[in-house]
Amino acid sequence: MTDSTPSQDQRPRVWRAPEMTDSPGPVDCGPWALDPELLVLRIEGDWYSYEVDLEECVDSAEILDTIIQIARKKWATDAVIGGLVRAINWTLDPQAHLCSFGRSTTISSGKVREIVNARRGHALHRGGAV
Repeated sequence: MTDSTPSQDQRPRVWRAPEMTDSPGPVDCGPWALDPELLVLRIEGDWYSYEVDLEECVDSAEILDTIIQIARKKWATDAVIGGLVRAINWTLDPQAHLCSFGRSTTISSGKVREIVNARRGHALHRGGAV
C-alpha cells in the first residue's frame, strides 16, 4: 500500500465496466478502481491518491489491516470504506479463498493474480467522486 500521485501518462487502463460481477448489474465500489495489470485498487481524490496492492492481501489479517489503515485516513468517508470492502470482496472473493467458514487461509500472490484474472469479463464499477 502506498500513497502516490502518478502522472496522467503513468496511469494504466482500469476496469470500470459493468460486466465484472457474478451478480446482475455492476458492483458499485464507490471511488475505487481496479488496475488489473498492476493488481492494485486505486482511489484518487482532489488532494490524495492511494493504492492497495492486492498481491499483499494474501490472508484475512492483511485485508483487515488494509481496511483499518484506510479507515484512519482523514479522507476515508463511509463511501470510501464501503467501496473498498465491496472492491476487495469482488476482486478477491475472500469468503471463498481466504476465510471460508471462519478459517483463515493464506494464498500466494500468484493465486491472487489468478483470482483477479478470472474476473476479466466482469465489471467493477467506479461510482461517484469523493
